Amino acid sequence: MPGCPAVLCSSLLPHQHLESFLVQPLHGRTLVSLTNTEHSQSKKPITMSAQVPTNFNAQEADNLEDIEKQFAVKVVQHMETYWKILEKVKGSTLRLTKIDDEIYEHLKTDFPEFDPAATINEDEMKSKSGKERWRKFMMAYEKKIDDYNFGTMVRASPKFEYGQNEVIFAPRMQFYAIEIARNRNGLNDWIYEKAQAAKSS
Repeated sequence: MPGCPAVLCSSLLPHQHLESFLVQPLHGRTLVSLTNTEHSQSKKPITMSAQVPTNFNAQEADNLEDIEKQFAVKVVQHMETYWKILEKVKGSTLRLTKIDDEIYEHLKTDFPEFDPAATINEDEMKSKSGKERWRKFMMAYEKKIDDYNFGTMVRASPKFEYGQNEVIFAPRMQFYAIEIARNRNGLNDWIYEKAQAAKSS
């Protein structure tokens, strides 16, 4: 997939970020489960998942490097899965969770200044005050969203594809909130249009 690296280098997943988010056992947990509404009339959701290897135990990993390598593979799978969905379905018709409406309204309430079309200011998002605001936001979904605080990647801007210099390591709930807002505003539709144009050319 153009713009999405096949392997994440260590600089993309610095130790301090992994230590912040590897707070739950990884064994058997689903990394990504995205449902779309392409067939909303049939009420049959399409789910795409990538499972953490069943033989991987974070508690017994030899060292953090081993965790990084295996975790990085799952993060890349998450990015590739989401991108492939956006190539097949317009983002504006996509549902990432069963409570997208609730998440979107909550985001607008807690972050009224958030502009889904703008490039994310990572320093601001990960500042002391930014972390606290997002932590409060995310905790509302502790019992509602699986792996709500599991680490993943979000594009800094909806205008670009995934790339080493275009991504931010963030908790799953931030990814959902940001991407739901982008999809609701049609900011990811260009991915579908580009993919369809390539097919017909």
